Amino acid sequence: MMGNRKCLSLLRKLRFCGGGHRQFSVNAAKVNQPVRVRFAPSPTGLLHLGGFRTALLNYLFAVKNGGKFLLRIEDTDQTRLVPEALKMIEADLQWLGIEPHESPSNPGKHGPYIQSQRLSIYQENLGKLIESGHAYECFCSAKRLELMRREASRLRQPSRYDNKCRDLTREEVKKKKVAGEQFCVRFKLEPEHLVLNDMVYGHIEFDLTDMNYEGDPIIMKSDGYPTYHFANVVDDHFMEISHVLRGVEWQISTPKHLQMYKAFKWEPPRYAHLPIVLNKDGTKLSKRQGDISVSHYRDQTYFPIALSNFVTKSGGGFSDHTVERLYTMKELAKTFDISNVNTGGCRLDFILLEKLNQLKLDAAIKTDLQTVSKTLVDAISARNLKVDDYSQEYIEDVVRWCSQRVSKVKDLVSPGFEYLWSQPDPSLLSKVSTSPDVLQKFISECPNKIFKGNDKIKDTEGISEILEEFSTFHNLKQKTFLKDLRIMLCGVTKGPPIVEVFLLFGKDMTCSRMQKSVEYLLQNTPMSRVQAR
Repeated sequence: MMGNRKCLSLLRKLRFCGGGHRQFSVNAAKVNQPVRVRFAPSPTGLLHLGGFRTALLNYLFAVKNGGKFLLRIEDTDQTRLVPEALKMIEADLQWLGIEPHESPSNPGKHGPYIQSQRLSIYQENLGKLIESGHAYECFCSAKRLELMRREASRLRQPSRYDNKCRDLTREEVKKKKVAGEQFCVRFKLEPEHLVLNDMVYGHIEFDLTDMNYEGDPIIMKSDGYPTYHFANVVDDHFMEISHVLRGVEWQISTPKHLQMYKAFKWEPPRYAHLPIVLNKDGTKLSKRQGDISVSHYRDQTYFPIALSNFVTKSGGGFSDHTVERLYTMKELAKTFDISNVNTGGCRLDFILLEKLNQLKLDAAIKTDLQTVSKTLVDAISARNLKVDDYSQEYIEDVVRWCSQRVSKVKDLVSPGFEYLWSQPDPSLLSKVSTSPDVLQKFISECPNKIFKGNDKIKDTEGISEILEEFSTFHNLKQKTFLKDLRIMLCGVTKGPPIVEVFLLFGKDMTCSRMQKSVEYLLQNTPMSRVQAR
């Protein structure tokens, strides 16, 4: 594929003044053709945010127009395949709520849906192109092509094939095959001006008469597998794809595809090229960032609907959307308009994702507390934390308590919240300044004064006054005393208000943790310092 600068130069809008070359215009799909779209990833790794956005917009377009959404696997590059990638892609789509109407796991009459299982289809149609004179066998060696690339680089010119084998006679081709020479098949690009009415970018004109164009492209490799350019045209035709929504990086390849449709005398689909997904600062979203795969967000306990809203609230395409609420998949489909997608790129603000997921978490806690609690239990187990024997009631109390404090469930098992699941590290008690004897007196009063004889606090009214009275009676600075209680219970000097901790932990956990802390202080604090306090 050409570099970005070359792509942009070829995609600029131009006015042509006739000339000796033909002009080919593509503006509409077949009349009254049912909407059929496809998501066609390569099984070379995890599904990332850019691929997810492409799949989602295809799915929403199909739903909005009462059409069908297909999943097709493009695995013709056998050198880059990742085992189990297909299963992971299907699992991710299912988790995201994107259910293909036709796919490898849910086949229909247009299958197979894996390209490596369609080789006979490609070979049959390749023969038609060769027979009609639109394609030819190329016997150029890899060494010759490499020398051409080096020479182009030396001259600082675009690398292009010189079409050396284009005019070989059928007899010459036959002799080379008999001699066992290895070959690929190239498509004959015709010099013409081509007009595309892109559903996102509008009117685009391509000049294929430019002598710096890349030359005739390979459509069938020497290993018998088709290239993307050929396979996607054949598949889209026989799968009756009406609209192709794909990344803008493929826009520069569209002239090849349209010429192939014309060579086959097939009607091409409508094209909509989706702008690239970027970081908020405009830098490219890269798989090497490590945290942009769908599986990462699933493992981090994000909600799929929050992720769908996240990638649709940037880049345009949706009317009257606000970041103050979440939209269902049905609502997203209803408000989606492909013509309103921005051409300037989709800049993702990951802070927004946290806000959206927090909105969903808050709603889920109110409507499906049991499921959220199960997610928390799974997250605890996955972290192999030292967890005491907590009841389901406590788990649910933590989930309710976290509603406005975290953006996702897994935050509750991060280092900052480990105090929810285990006694803090005793070494942290070195920051406690209140005398162990005074703390022991507070523990003895706690069950009756703070909890009023109950296992859980029924009413928080008056608790702050009790803590203030205790501090005053023992000549303690209330701020310091409350900080010491928080250290004993949570292992942190700054955190939730101490009354909230009492409310969440209950009598037994509160008194047990404080008692263990005081016993540690008594055993590890010199007597002179204890008396001095």
